[in-house]
Amino acid sequence: MAPLIPTRSSGSPTTALPLQSPDTQLAGLNRGDSDSDPMGLHKMNTELQKHFDHRMQSLAKERGHTAVSVLMLQWKPEGEGFMDTTKEVAELRKVFEDSYHFKVYEESLHTGKRADHQVALHLAKFVHDEDVENSLLIVYYAGHGWPEGGKLYLQGYALCDLIMSITKFVSGNIPNRKEEVSRVLWEEVETSLERAAADLLVIFDCCYAGLLANDELRAAPPRKIFEYVGATTGRRTARGPGKSSFTTAMIWALRELSAEENGFKITQLLTKIRKAPDFSKTCQEPVWSPRGRNSALYMLKLRPLSSAEPEQQDSSFAEVQALEDVQPVYLQLQLVFDKSLDEEHISSLTECLKAAKKSYGLPLKGVRWKGLTNENVRPRMRDVVLEVQERLRRSHSSFTTSPDADKHQLKSEDSDEQDQRPLKRKRMDTSS
Repeated sequence: MAPLIPTRSSGSPTTALPLQSPDTQLAGLNRGDSDSDPMGLHKMNTELQKHFDHRMQSLAKERGHTAVSVLMLQWKPEGEGFMDTTKEVAELRKVFEDSYHFKVYEESLHTGKRADHQVALHLAKFVHDEDVENSLLIVYYAGHGWPEGGKLYLQGYALCDLIMSITKFVSGNIPNRKEEVSRVLWEEVETSLERAAADLLVIFDCCYAGLLANDELRAAPPRKIFEYVGATTGRRTARGPGKSSFTTAMIWALRELSAEENGFKITQLLTKIRKAPDFSKTCQEPVWSPRGRNSALYMLKLRPLSSAEPEQQDSSFAEVQALEDVQPVYLQLQLVFDKSLDEEHISSLTECLKAAKKSYGLPLKGVRWKGLTNENVRPRMRDVVLEVQERLRRSHSSFTTSPDADKHQLKSEDSDEQDQRPLKRKRMDTSS
């Protein structure tokens, strides 16, 4: 029987599931599995996207930094319901400072004050003090995570402890609200980071961390990079502090990779984390994703800081600025297959794309995986078009500020809309 393990979402242990390798998972996903089982298709999409991203990494250039600062957030243990992450956070801080020479700030969250105010304050001060050109800002969080409405909340208590605390307070057993519910919706407080000029990396070791993974199509690629690493997928819990936790695995991986002469990408860090001695025995699957309003043409590269890097990194930064002067053009295609795909198919597809760029001068800067589905995307595209049209209509109407302007607008209407006006008027009369 599998051992019982503590998680970062509840105070009670969970039964561990047997570990399966990506190859084993893919082997069981035949056409029947994916078509009849939505979870099978979801699993296949996750694994094939991972393979696709790995194969296409060569298109994105890597970028390091002349300054790296880290903000480490955790909850201060204030009662039985709190998970004590202090030992792991201290060990990770030591690696950041001693092995990588990063500048580290450590902040604790308390239940006596509103959590969202605390986090917003820490983020704002961090950005204010460390947001300089050609720098990287890293935000790390260790604690509980909870899903609600498809969003990720960071909270000090596990869910069962929160319910118990509220019940005691309502019944009058607690004279004050020192142990009141403390949690924060991350998406509401990360705006301070989005305004920073520096590149960004957010790392969350909590349950359901994958809810922040974002692979939606974005607008023009920005100069700023914003990448995200989560301890587990958006549907799974994460191991609590200990030898098999995500943070312990990351500490091991960072130490192993610190000797890499040319540094390493974040996706390489995740690959190393999966191989950590005790973490590799779990069924926990960490995630990586671009995050923010735009996707970047560059990918983060980590390496220990040294005095020899500034000139090299300044040159890289100038290259990105030059790329930003070029207005990108997007081509959206929907590929239709008569059977389920496997890694070999994806490898062939990626090789063709890279060959087209290299041999035929295709001005390709990046390719985003939009998902594997058994549904046609046309209905969704229609909804998008209608929404854009509605926004344009509202934007156009906002310029009308006077009756004279209204008359001028009516005269400029094309003949088709003039023909439709009597019909609209008739419908209004009928409805009344």
